[in-house]
Amino acid sequence: MTTPMQVLQHEGHLRKYQTSNVVGEKMRKKSISEKIEVQLQKVGSLRRNSTVGGYEQVRENPLWKQSYSEPNEKSLDVETCLPSDLDRPLDNEHPRTVPFSLLDACNDLETSPTSGGGNFRWKLFAAILALAVLGLSVAVVVLVAGKGSGTPSDSPPPPEGSAAYPSPPLPPPSLSAELVPTSVSTAITFSSMALSSLDDAPYEASFRAAFKRDLAAFAKVSPSAVMIGGIVSGSVVVESTVIFEDETPADTFASALSAVDVTQLFVSSETAEHAAGATVGNIQVTSTPPPTPAASTPAQPSQLSSPPPSSSSVSDCWVVIHGKVLDVTAWRDVHPGGAGVFRCGQDLTPQFQAQHGDLASLEARAAVRPDKVRVLGDVEKQEEAEQAAERRDGFVEYDFSQVTRQAAPGNGNQFKTLIYLELKGAWDSAAAFVNVKTEEDVHLWCSKRPTLSGARYCECAEPGTGSDVCARYALLEHSAVDELNKDLDAANQKKKIYPMSNTEGYLAMSHYVAGETATSWLSLWEDGDMAVVPGVGRYDHQRSHFEVKDAAAKGVSTAEEKSTRHGWLTKSIHAFNNLYCQWGESEADCHKTANRTRMVDGISLMKAAAGPNALEMSDTSISGGSFLHITGVTDVDSLVETDLYNYDNPFVMDADDDSMGTSPAPSNPDGMMGEEEHTGDENDDDDDMATIEGNVALEDLLDKESTTFNGIGVVKEQLVAYMDTVAARCPNFPEIAEWADEESNGEIGMQLRVVAILLANDVAPKVFQLQQGSYDTHSSEHTKLTSLLGDLRTGVHTFVRAAKDCGFWDDALLVIFSEFGRRFEENSKKGTDHGWGHYLVLFGQHLRRHVYGFDVHTNTSALSNLVPSHADSFNASLSTKGDMHMRTDIEAVNACILDAMALPGLWRLGDCPAEMRLRDDLPAVPRFDETEYYAVAPGNGSDAAPGQDVPAWDGDKGYLDDPLTAAEVLHFSRRVGYSPKSLELEKHLESNYTGAPITLGQAISRLLDEESIHEGQTRTPSALMQYRPRSTSGISLYSDELQENKNVWDDLLALPYPCLDSFEVRVRRWGMESFFDMTTLTVTAGGIEDYKSTGAVSLASEYVGREAEVLQELQRQATVGYLPNAVYNAGVEYKNLKTRVSTTTGEVTIDDVDSADWYQTVMWAADVKRISEVTVEHILESWRCDAATGTYPNDPAVSCDPKCDLETLLNVSLQEESAFLKEPGWRGQDGQRASAAWRILRECTQMREIDEDRSRFEKERTLAVDAALKNDMYEMYLYDFTNPKTGLRARMTWFFLNWFATPLSAIGDSFSLMTQQYNTLWSQVLGNYRALARDMFTDPALRLSLDQLEDVECGTAPVENFAREYFERFTVGLEGHNEGDIKRLAKALMNCKDDYETANQDLMTPGIIFSDLNETVWTLTEADQRAVVDRVLDFKKVATEPPVAAQRLCDKLYKEFATSPPTRSSDTLSLALYPPAVVECAKRLYDNDYEITFALQHILEDKSNFKAQLGQKSRWPKSLIFGPYIDFEVEVTTAMKTGLQNVGMPIFEPQDVSGYDLDNVWTLDRVAYAHEFLAGKPLKTANSWFDKSMFADIDTAHSALAAYRIPGTSDQYSFVLHVCDLELFVPEEGEDMEHIFNATHVFQTTSGKFARYTKWKHAVELAVTNVCQFLA
Repeated sequence: MTTPMQVLQHEGHLRKYQTSNVVGEKMRKKSISEKIEVQLQKVGSLRRNSTVGGYEQVRENPLWKQSYSEPNEKSLDVETCLPSDLDRPLDNEHPRTVPFSLLDACNDLETSPTSGGGNFRWKLFAAILALAVLGLSVAVVVLVAGKGSGTPSDSPPPPEGSAAYPSPPLPPPSLSAELVPTSVSTAITFSSMALSSLDDAPYEASFRAAFKRDLAAFAKVSPSAVMIGGIVSGSVVVESTVIFEDETPADTFASALSAVDVTQLFVSSETAEHAAGATVGNIQVTSTPPPTPAASTPAQPSQLSSPPPSSSSVSDCWVVIHGKVLDVTAWRDVHPGGAGVFRCGQDLTPQFQAQHGDLASLEARAAVRPDKVRVLGDVEKQEEAEQAAERRDGFVEYDFSQVTRQAAPGNGNQFKTLIYLELKGAWDSAAAFVNVKTEEDVHLWCSKRPTLSGARYCECAEPGTGSDVCARYALLEHSAVDELNKDLDAANQKKKIYPMSNTEGYLAMSHYVAGETATSWLSLWEDGDMAVVPGVGRYDHQRSHFEVKDAAAKGVSTAEEKSTRHGWLTKSIHAFNNLYCQWGESEADCHKTANRTRMVDGISLMKAAAGPNALEMSDTSISGGSFLHITGVTDVDSLVETDLYNYDNPFVMDADDDSMGTSPAPSNPDGMMGEEEHTGDENDDDDDMATIEGNVALEDLLDKESTTFNGIGVVKEQLVAYMDTVAARCPNFPEIAEWADEESNGEIGMQLRVVAILLANDVAPKVFQLQQGSYDTHSSEHTKLTSLLGDLRTGVHTFVRAAKDCGFWDDALLVIFSEFGRRFEENSKKGTDHGWGHYLVLFGQHLRRHVYGFDVHTNTSALSNLVPSHADSFNASLSTKGDMHMRTDIEAVNACILDAMALPGLWRLGDCPAEMRLRDDLPAVPRFDETEYYAVAPGNGSDAAPGQDVPAWDGDKGYLDDPLTAAEVLHFSRRVGYSPKSLELEKHLESNYTGAPITLGQAISRLLDEESIHEGQTRTPSALMQYRPRSTSGISLYSDELQENKNVWDDLLALPYPCLDSFEVRVRRWGMESFFDMTTLTVTAGGIEDYKSTGAVSLASEYVGREAEVLQELQRQATVGYLPNAVYNAGVEYKNLKTRVSTTTGEVTIDDVDSADWYQTVMWAADVKRISEVTVEHILESWRCDAATGTYPNDPAVSCDPKCDLETLLNVSLQEESAFLKEPGWRGQDGQRASAAWRILRECTQMREIDEDRSRFEKERTLAVDAALKNDMYEMYLYDFTNPKTGLRARMTWFFLNWFATPLSAIGDSFSLMTQQYNTLWSQVLGNYRALARDMFTDPALRLSLDQLEDVECGTAPVENFAREYFERFTVGLEGHNEGDIKRLAKALMNCKDDYETANQDLMTPGIIFSDLNETVWTLTEADQRAVVDRVLDFKKVATEPPVAAQRLCDKLYKEFATSPPTRSSDTLSLALYPPAVVECAKRLYDNDYEITFALQHILEDKSNFKAQLGQKSRWPKSLIFGPYIDFEVEVTTAMKTGLQNVGMPIFEPQDVSGYDLDNVWTLDRVAYAHEFLAGKPLKTANSWFDKSMFADIDTAHSALAAYRIPGTSDQYSFVLHVCDLELFVPEEGEDMEHIFNATHVFQTTSGKFARYTKWKHAVELAVTNVCQFLA
């Protein structure tokens, strides 16, 4: 396990790494331009260092106090410089002295004279380190010389391998360093001198590296055994810690150190001739021991509840947890997780909370181990105000005006274009790449993944005993696979594993990526076009999508994410563009100050830009032409500032344009853009058209391709030209069908085809960003991966082939990555849960290696250290927690990608290890030191981050009585609804309104009064919407607890009804016997159970020719919500006859009615009416069986099994709505399992296995209902969201739809389930959140989307998906739970008492909420479920704060309706890390038992964050659709769905499980579509309000336009007043004042009412389509 390495991050972040956790979660950031002020707080032996976010031991040893700026370090040759008596024992009575005169003999040292009057001064950085190891004493001397403080430098360290450490001059020979041992500890502490600013960070890092090398060289230990920690700053010396440890204590020097607890701190001592306080050379001499140096700022002592220990009893290892100072010296040596988990001298609260829980858990653990854990005292909680002030991200502008661009650093060996492909959702790379080195690895891969691996690739080589079915699994031989598959159907056929050459026998590929197909990746591997990086992961070991995705985009730890700006690719490319010429650019073009055109930097396809991504910009500080990214913008506010809405989106950009993401088209350079618009909806490639004719699959692929092109919003004009060019340049360019196979959905294949077409046309940005979704495979993983990896395999292989044919393969690097990996062991739903390490895959030409990586544990790239062992996943000492072990840091991979592209490195990523450089002879490009180019110091300039300068609200509500301006009314209405008409406030926008103005208080009261709150709340859903899908999965009671305690009432209501629904039973139930000639009814043998293929009946003679009436009667009696179709036999299957209904007369006609099969028509009709009203009584009656006759009472001709009579198996109470198993127990009365009641119940009701036809039939009629319900559901949704009377309810429904994001596609497009969820939300969103949370806990749609709808059999690992999301998304968020809580809730949802999962730390970790390891949590009954929900909603981190769930809900409501409250220097964050405004909202919410309107009122009354921010918040894209429909009273039609689809917000289809994020939802293509929409129906409707007669004379015009008169003028009008704040209007180029209609001027200069009317229409158009419409 790697020890912590504290790194001073050059961009102003403090980084602390360790293997499994991020130390110091709440990193703070100081201004780059300022020196870091280290506040040292000393109480006894404790000293707080607020800069590093930790606590340090202060020993009574002298520390030097030095002041200097830039050290030039040199590590001495230890063998020459060390004294000769190293073998002499070292103790307090015999201190060792090393005269400086001895250092003259040290090799490679040169004497350098001082200069500049003492500007260069001698520094002894870390004096002499004595190491007592196995009887050997070792000393290492390190000298540092540096410039004086007057000459700071921002230069980064020299490149690796250069003369990094210039030789310093020697100190006076009379000075000596004395070795003074102190108390023993595993922490080896050294004294280091101060660094004056962050600019010195690289030297600190360089010293660490040199120190490690020297120590390793002499002590003959691996460099990984030493990690040097410590942050020094200002002129104050801060103690630092070096912790030595290793994974194998028996073999290493590091473990020996830990065992003998040797610690030495060496400092200078005065000599006899120097008195205390004197100065020798440049070293101040102090008395022994000197006082601890004063801090650079006044100390603020922490408060201890008990006296601190004296210096003589200072513990060897103490830590701070939950404010308690603990002596853990004795405990760490026997700690189950190893001594390495204790980072002596640091605050380990985040780690403890993640593993064990809250303060109560700590106290309980300490109480049972008084001899091992001593509580020394309490440390007062640090002021969160300081944290917040330092954490706040200042807005920094860059100034490159003094930079002369240098020639591009590339030498031709670098890659020119990165194709950065994200597998979103975290992919299970263990399904594709397998460690086959040892029998144990193979056995674990087969046994821990029985359905994912074992059943497909393995055989039992050694039978087990007892419950162990197999003692050893082995992989099937290829010949055995072929032989077995002869007798197996396609679904059960075995698969092969393919060894990967050049991996020393470690690696193999599975059939997913290396199947015996033409697109196998094995051929790419053998050709050297492919490489892997095994065990890629993050030090923080986070498993949350929501925590990791932002950090991954920025290339930092989760702790640093909030204080880091911009995606890591963005930052590097931004630096490159400003410091260097473009590759291939002439010097003349490079140095142009205007009209410099170049290629766009990045293109993001599909959804890759609609979320956190490596090309994102955090603010506009790197815009202005220095970074050009198509599709990605941060927010619409920046659009207002930059006048960005010319959406031609050409590839070649004007680099001097001040746009953020694109710019107006240049004059068609190189013929890249054509004149004719091409939308991408048509395909103009004749060859493709000839190919796809009549081929539905290919038409679908073309449609996906068209969607992809439109998704990037760039290829509209040139699609045809590009296709033609590709054909000419690449004669063998793959046909469209070759980019996907029969197992693929074509998503990524089509994206890669787009990239190939663009690259073949020389459209080569630095980055293409792609994304393939749906890798969050918590269930049914094999089925999902078959499609996903089939698409990926085929797309990638075809792309490589195209790249070679088109000649751009040498320049392209394709990287496939994921945010993290997945759990190694499969769960009960045949999927895998969130994990840690995964395989990253590279494709490119001339790659140096097949397997890349750099093991952070051993600092080597040996394959034995790079390829994770499967056994490591279950090694508790490695803290892998059942996950693939992390071997290589993802940040190192990112650094190597920049290195391979000759782009500037970043301090946040570190260096690319030499072993990981992707190609030989790559050019060296210096890191980007951004501090050299700041135009405004962070936090000191006027361009503060939004909201930073907003004064805190003092609580005075007098402003609520102030009248709102027209613009404030407009923006208030858009915040709480979609239009001023939502509150009937539109009259306040009219200039000629003479009534009393409305105040904010009045507006809030009107919004939240009882009538408004309950408007539209209750309604009676149609029978169609009440239809409940029938379940054929059965009632399964898999445990004793379920059998005894589960109420199966709801399960009964979901059973197929009627149990066996014959034709006769159906027509009798519907009263339709007279419609048919029942004498003609024939059913083949067993036909009653064969619902699709058998039976015949004729219509009654009187209905022949009246077939439409039969269908209409079926609708009245059964389908209710829709007219059923007549069915005909199409040979292989039955299909619907086309039925037409006249919109004027209602007449029904049926095409080819003579071919109708009336038996199947009746059987296919869904009995919506009956099922929507079905009761348990109906179900019981339907399943009743006469035991005497063995027939159904309702249909004596049909036999039945009496044992399946539900009333014989269950005790049912209709009054109490309960149904419990009569005879619990695993075995029946005869002692056999087959006769157990639970087993009979399951077999009788589990129709999808015993009655495939019935199961298929139930699915068919559910699909029929869903198809009919779809239109009704859309109509209801659109009506709700465009009804002015329900504006707030619609806004809140949207809020919770986004909160409980349930993609329709994730629930099988079940509109029945989605309707149920929608109605639940619609009715409760303005009510009680506790009640809503309880209902959503069991919502079928939500459960199904998160793999938790059906019970699973005990004996397998629980599925974590719902439990994780329930905490992270729906309740307490990331700060209110840990992995232990997730495990316990997942287990509770499974309702199994025992643990069957392989033991791991999560399972043994007390939760924060569910902290009792001995407690069994249940969700069996409604009472159990309510208890779980209430427990989560009521959880508080501390009694004085409101529950975490209440804080999180308020935080989300603030972000939705107001702006996120900024954290000011005077603020104290809650323990859940929320600012005071949010906490106050949460108190009000919780005090009123989660009544949502109280939180809303608090937020709307917040002067600073609501009223003061009106007009400064972007609207949702959907608001740009709904709002104008209401504003302009546009007729609502289902065509609105298309508008929502085009702006990227389709109904019931969030972009991912985290919902939409307003900060990155506005991609350029969505902005373009929004403008296109505004220019359509809204504009047309607005223009219809006026006609030319209004402009016949000036008086008529004044009267007609009175409502639009600009205040303060007499003759100027603007329609902008109706749709925008006039001050926010952004004029288009060349039309600065065209939105204002100056009546006097127009009538003086324009003749004719039509011409005047035309000018007004133009002004209306500018207003309606302006970007100011995007603001609220």
